[in-house]
Amino acid sequence: MNRTTALIIGAAFFLGTAGLATAQSSSAPAPAAPAPSTAAPAPTEPKMSPAEQKAKKQTASNDKNLATCMTKAGTDDAKKAACQKKHDDQQAKIDAAEKKAMDKMKK
Repeated sequence: MNRTTALIIGAAFFLGTAGLATAQSSSAPAPAAPAPSTAAPAPTEPKMSPAEQKAKKQTASNDKNLATCMTKAGTDDAKKAACQKKHDDQQAKIDAAEKKAMDKMKK
């Protein structure tokens, strides 16, 4: 009786261990490699010239300065108008410099 019980318990332990090992192992095949794309690559934007990059950076800085000035001006319309005028004058200089650089590049 003891031998039979030990044999049944041993067999159950073996089958449980084997089932657990089988459940944890991966028998699924590796995922297939993605198919090569036949679509044309996305068009890339043309690179900006150094003059355009500089003008873009200056414009962003000028806009940031305007926002700061407007915040400091608060509700005073005269100060806001002065900030806007200063911004417009600076932007005109930036645009003129960019145009001059572009004309120089074309020659």
